[in-house]
Amino acid sequence: DTEFIAFCDIDDVWPEQKLLVQLGELQKSDASWSYHGRHILINGEPTGQFIEAKPIDTMFKILTTRYVGLSSVVIRTDIAAHLPSLEGEYLAEDYIWWSHLMARSGPPLAIYGVFYDYNIHKGSSSLNKLKMAVAAFDVYCVRNVVPVSRSFAFIAFVVYAFSSIAGIIAG
Repeated sequence: DTEFIAFCDIDDVWPEQKLLVQLGELQKSDASWSYHGRHILINGEPTGQFIEAKPIDTMFKILTTRYVGLSSVVIRTDIAAHLPSLEGEYLAEDYIWWSHLMARSGPPLAIYGVFYDYNIHKGSSSLNKLKMAVAAFDVYCVRNVVPVSRSFAFIAFVVYAFSSIAGIIAG
């Protein structure tokens, strides 16, 4: 029996004090889950890019941003027990879970100043924006496995897609 569950993808690396800091902050709050930022590595090489934790206070932000990285998340066990079991193939299945967490227990606590190393491999889905957009459309609009109406999911998808396109154009 444990009070919290933490995730770490096989090729990501946590900072040394991650759990101490994150659990301490989570225990001081009313939040049921938390996350922090990540450094971006490509094939193990630092890129100098990072994604900072930012407040996520609405379902719309969960569905239209990619702030929450799997290896940064800690969830209270009693809440995690209610996450949906996902059958079949999904890309970005963690965002299905984050939307269900938001619906069930409210927004996550954003932990600032902590970063894990997020290792992306060349040729992976994470680098293929088109493939990720198709996956988001599938999850949000076709299978509709997020806890919102299809119309809300479609609007969220459009905003997510245009934000990705704007990011690509901006360089």
